[in-house]
Amino acid sequence: MKIRYAGLTDPGMREGINQDALEMFCQDAKGLFLVADGIGGCEDGARASRTVADFCRQWWEKNKDSELSFEEQLESLKLSLEQSSRKIWMETEKNQRCGSTVTALFINRKQYALLWAGDSRCYKLENRWGRREKVLQMTRDDTWENWVSEDEMADAGKARENKGKLVRAAGVFPEFSCAIQQGVIERTTLFGLCTDGIYKYVNFEQKMMECGKKKRLRESLWSIKEEVYKKNAPDNFSCILIQIAL
Repeated sequence: MKIRYAGLTDPGMREGINQDALEMFCQDAKGLFLVADGIGGCEDGARASRTVADFCRQWWEKNKDSELSFEEQLESLKLSLEQSSRKIWMETEKNQRCGSTVTALFINRKQYALLWAGDSRCYKLENRWGRREKVLQMTRDDTWENWVSEDEMADAGKARENKGKLVRAAGVFPEFSCAIQQGVIERTTLFGLCTDGIYKYVNFEQKMMECGKKKRLRESLWSIKEEVYKKNAPDNFSCILIQIAL
């Protein structure tokens, strides 16, 4: 099993500090990959995403050689994300709101776990011989419209006011929760992690398909960056592509 990866984070057309953060760690058949998008204001968003990234880096340094079971390491990683969220919450003034989305992919040999809170996403493309390939969105955005009932969605006033608002993220609430999805890698697989500064302006599924055919990760990242700038997209953006070859 071989893991190839490449990533980028860019301020885009937005003035000021890049509030996105990403981390990429890999050793043999084990890796941890993270994209985080600060949702605070001014520099607060950058502080939040950087805090999440720092805790992930610390977790990796402690666990990269760990012989604990996959489940034990996953629980430890979840605890680290909870601690990062708590730190953001504690260091934010009471009348302010600060936080970050979290999308992390942990791989250990053929097992993987995806953890997320917020609307940064993970997509997957598997190499299925003899079948039409399809890119799957692995995450479900933690936004208001995905959490409420049909009756609440039918309220036009509430929908206008709340559509797109995050209901889960690191640092926004005193207690942190995240979704977790686990799986087994059974064939050559391409994972793509990205913030909303990309998928709101670029057909990311198409870019994943192109990357799966070319298998040139950095070239694919450059193509994504080029298209985001062509759209004059007004946001920071980050992306990691991870190719798993069996």
